Amino acid sequence: MTPLKTVYDSEPDNSLEKSMSLVASAIADTSRVSILCALMDGRAWTATELSVVADIAASTTSGHLTRLLSSGLVICLTQGRHRYYSLAGHHIAGLLENLMGVSMHPLISPQSRTPVSLRYARTCYDHLAGELAVKIYDFMQQEKWIEADGTALTPVGKTHFE
Repeated sequence: MTPLKTVYDSEPDNSLEKSMSLVASAIADTSRVSILCALMDGRAWTATELSVVADIAASTTSGHLTRLLSSGLVICLTQGRHRYYSLAGHHIAGLLENLMGVSMHPLISPQSRTPVSLRYARTCYDHLAGELAVKIYDFMQQEKWIEADGTALTPVGKTHFE
């Protein structure tokens, strides 16, 4: 088997943020995710096999595999006329497992167990809290009684409180 080399830009970009976003964008397609999940079994698959798993056309699979190759997520081994694709390493499988774990958490915000009367008006240590306090704060900002960052009274605010 002869490994097919992954093509990278001639000038490496040392930006971690850019590198992370390139990997994330390579994964951000359901067909590519299907391909990557199929490859997690450790075997090398042909493009035809992967097109069946991802339920996409062979020509579409080729484009997705090119994207995954260029991002370093998969490698391609050539054996005669055939090409076999597999994950680029155990670290990619670990990345996918972590992503699966994060994806399984519900996106529903936790529900407050605070009684309705306390959610409306209450104090918290040394300050007002609840919906009423938010309304007072919004009113004071609207009337320009407090600074934009909310940390101090404006001269107009001081006048109103005096």
